Amino acid sequence: MRKQIFKWKEEQVDFLRLLDLLERQISLFHVGATADYQLMSGSDQVRS
Repeated sequence: MRKQIFKWKEEQVDFLRLLDLLERQISLFHVGATADYQLMSGSDQVRS
């Protein structure tokens, strides 16, 4: 059970990173800058 909870926590961290990345890219779009559409499409690796 502990392994599963740890895995869920890791997945939550990854999901929060993804949401942060998307939020930053959408913010660029809203100020008239060019967002990185390749990054948002998942073509680049998101994990750091």
